[in-house]
Amino acid sequence: MVKNHKTKLVLFDLDGTLIDTAPDFLFTLNKILSNNGKEVITKDEIKFHISEGTAKLIKTFFNIESDDINFKKYKDEFLSEYKLNLTKNSRLFDGMKLLIQYLDNNSIMYGVVTNKYFEYAEPLIKSFNSPSRSKNVFPPALSFAKQALYFSLLKFSPGFLHPYNSSILA
Repeated sequence: MVKNHKTKLVLFDLDGTLIDTAPDFLFTLNKILSNNGKEVITKDEIKFHISEGTAKLIKTFFNIESDDINFKKYKDEFLSEYKLNLTKNSRLFDGMKLLIQYLDNNSIMYGVVTNKYFEYAEPLIKSFNSPSRSKNVFPPALSFAKQALYFSLLKFSPGFLHPYNSSILA
């Protein structure tokens, strides 16, 4: 460990790290499943699939492939419904509010890196009136290469960039 090291930036993954979005994913998916005559699922059944995206949820729980005639319909229904419900039951994970307060009190910038589209990520983050000092939300449209370039321009050196899910650990 380097002496006198000062953390300048902390980046959080959104779903499953900063915010527990499972309740709203579950509510939305169960509504779409039920509306289409399918059996609803439990939180335990969905929790390992949330970070894999909407397409994976539809394929897994409707037991279809992406070339199925109903795939796009189910996916569109899910996204429309999720947009209406994405802030109803999601919550910061235990300890995150205190961590954010610590970052604020110590003038440490922070941001969110996510594979969630910006139109869903932004209202979710804003619903918590925090992160107040968050510099950016890095959506999936910001490719792995662009993320690396962005951090080099900011003169931050992330410890790890993962091209699969766009998570960054600083």
